[in-house]
Parts: sequence; C-alpha cells; structure tokens
Amino acid sequence: MDFTTAILFMADDDNEGAKGFIKTMFSMIFGKDVGSGSKWDFAQGYDQITAKGWMLSDVMDVVTKLMSTVFTPAVTIFLTVVFTINFFKVLLALDASDSSGGVQRIIQVVIKYAILVLLANNAIMIVKSIAAIIDALVNKAATGYKAPPTITYDAKQLEGAINGLGTIDSIVLIIILLIPFLIAVAANLAVYVVVILRLAEFIMLAAAAPVPVAFMGDDDTKSIAIGYLKKLGSIGLQAVLLLFISSVIARFGSALTSGDFNGVTSDNLVATTAGNFIGFLVLPIIQLVLVFATGKLSRAIMGE
Repeated sequence: MDFTTAILFMADDDNEGAKGFIKTMFSMIFGKDVGSGSKWDFAQGYDQITAKGWMLSDVMDVVTKLMSTVFTPAVTIFLTVVFTINFFKVLLALDASDSSGGVQRIIQVVIKYAILVLLANNAIMIVKSIAAIIDALVNKAATGYKAPPTITYDAKQLEGAINGLGTIDSIVLIIILLIPFLIAVAANLAVYVVVILRLAEFIMLAAAAPVPVAFMGDDDTKSIAIGYLKKLGSIGLQAVLLLFISSVIARFGSALTSGDFNGVTSDNLVATTAGNFIGFLVLPIIQLVLVFATGKLSRAIMGE
C-alpha cells in the first residue's frame, strides 16, 4: 500500500479516519491534545526527568539489590585475595634487623584493606549521596522549567475546523503536516529514549559501585575509580541539562514561532497550516539537536 492509497483508505464516508489522524498530528506538533487527537505517551518524556521521575525509589531498590547480591560479595572476595597476597609479600620481605618497620608495614596493609572492605560494603551510601545531589540539581532546574511554547490556537475551534474538512482538504493537510509531525515525534521520542537509557545506565553503574571502590586502593587503578565517579555524575548532569534546554527553548521560542491559529475555520485551515510550515519545524528540530547534545556537553563538563 503506497502513501496515497493509505491516505485514501483513511477517508471513509465521513472522512473520520483522516480527521482523527489530523487531530493527532496537530496534537503532537502543538504539544497539547486537540479534540480526540493524542500526543502519545512518549510525548510526556519531560515528566520523566522532573524530581518525580528521575531518581525513583524503585530505581534505588534495584540498585541496592544488585549491589548486595552480585557486586559486593565479588569485590569482598577480590579484596580478600589481594590482601592475602600483599600481606605475605610484606611478611616475606621482613628484615630481622628492622622488625619495627616490618610490623608498621603489616599494620598499614591491614588498615588499608580493612578500610577498602568497609567502603565496598557501604558503597550504596556513596551512590545515594550522588543520587541526592542529582535530585537536588534536578529539583532546582525543575522549578524554572516551562514546557516548550506552542503556536497560539483554540483547541475547540481547531477541532471544529478539522471536523468541517472535506476529503481533498484532509488529504492535502495530512501531506503538509507529515514532515513537521514526524520531526515532532522524533523530538519527543528522543527525550523519552535518552531518559530511559540514562536511567538504565545509572542502575548498572551504581550497582557496580563496590568495584571502583576496590580500585581506589591502588595508585595504578585509582584513575578508574575517578573516571567512574565522573561518569555517574555526568548522567545526573544530563538530566539537569535536559530541563535547562527546555527552559531556553521556552524563553526564546516565541520569537521563532509567531503563528496564530485563532479564528481558523475549515475554509482557511489548509492555507493557515501551510503558512506556518516553517514555524512547525523550528522548535522540534532545535529540541532534537539539543537533546542529543546534552550527553556530549555533560561529559565535557565532568571532564570525561
């Protein structure tokens, strides 16, 4: 079935199929429901990065369970083996004429690995501290958050204009709206996907926190632990940046989208839509570019 056939297929006796699709397209582009049109669930991606959706309690529950059942026991065994090896190295290197110095080195080894085991078994506290900082930053960013602006319109008036369209006008309108609709879908889906992927990444990294804690005990591997902390921090920073760019778009977007759909009727809806074609494209394209730029920017800020 080609594109034209698909559009004609939607145009039943009352043209309801095409009209419903047009309402959905306008809903996605405007960011608000138009009659029976739907923005679809993933259009709510911004809600996932507010204080209510970023560091959820069930996320931390998963992190705690993975850490306690998989990573902490494995790291404890690893540290025990490393401690045993280093203990006997010091013991075999003891000089009978320098017994006090040998005892001091043994005590240093014991204290060092005792601290590392303690940290590994309480790594969840480190993760929760980082999560608390992320939450605080997201909360702060969310207080000034505004959804991206929309072109001025009256939902009921627009719905009435759509309901009065003929078959030909409906097909023409779908063709005009298709590219802005697809870009708006991509822009909203990008936010949702980025948030879900970052949450999944946070869970895996946070659960493995005992591993970099163990690496802190050696000068040669200490950089791995530092890199881990930077990575964990960049995930949270990206959440803040996502909120920040939405506020920037909200502040300056009105200068880019000056369209006005107030007073629109079925007679002038196609012409009004065609006249706002560029305005429909500007904000979602900017949003799409900036969403993917937040990852690179957050890593750069954290020095990765």
